[in-house]
Parts: sequence; structure tokens; C-alpha cells
Amino acid sequence: MVNKKVLALLATAALAAALALVGCGGAPASSASSASSAASGASAAASEAASAAASAASAAASSAASAASAAASSASDIGSEAAKAAALAHAGVAEADCIEIEVKLDTDDGVVHYDVDFKAGGQEYDYDIDPATGDVIKYDSEIDDDD
Repeated sequence: MVNKKVLALLATAALAAALALVGCGGAPASSASSASSAASGASAAASEAASAAASAASAAASSAASAASAAASSASDIGSEAAKAAALAHAGVAEADCIEIEVKLDTDDGVVHYDVDFKAGGQEYDYDIDPATGDVIKYDSEIDDDD
């Protein structure tokens, strides 16, 4: 979209300069100052077009940087299934033996982690799993009082 605007501005500026030089547009070109004035107008239009192009390029670069950051962020997240698998493996519990498995991405004291909670074999388990590495940050288990 911006490229079409830039091209249109440049074409308009070039046409205005050419018309001024050959004396078209209703009045003959009476002096070099008319050509100079037209050329100055063309130069201003070209400058405006270049500024618009630079602004568009800057916006595109910013958008690309945001996309790259988002891609890097999602690439470093192991996902909820891997977090669940890490917690179950650490606890030595098979998923088939679990009741009420819950996995959610959470933040405690500014630290992002997967909170994995499940019950198995009369125990309640609570795990915090690092979303980038899959390492166990902390864990707790206690007797399930709900039985």
C-alpha cells in the first residue's frame, strides 16, 4: 500500500517538473525561476515520498522483530503435555493411574512455570515445571484427604 503511494507521489512530482520545464499547464514557462520552483516542488514531493518509504520500512522491521521474538518465545516453551510428562516421570506415576490431572501455565513471584496438579495412589501431587527446559522447579506431595 505504501509503495503505491510512494510511486504515485514520485510520478506526480516528475510530471510537474517536466511540465514546468516545457512550459505546459496553461502559461508559458517565462523564466528559469518557474522551472526552479517546479523542481523544488518535485524535490519536496520526492522527500515526502522517501520519508513515507522510510517510515514504512521501519514499521515493517518492527513487525518482523516482534514476530521473531514471538517465534523464539514459543520455540522455548515445552508445552503443557511435556510439562505433565516431566511431573509424572519425576513422581514415578503413570498417567493411567492418575485422577484429576490439571496443567496450566502460571506465574508466581514473577516466575513463569507450568503448574501440574494430580492425584494418584492416595497422594496429591503439586509440581512447578520450567516451561523452557522441562526441569522441576519445585514439587510437593501429601496424603489425599479427599478420599
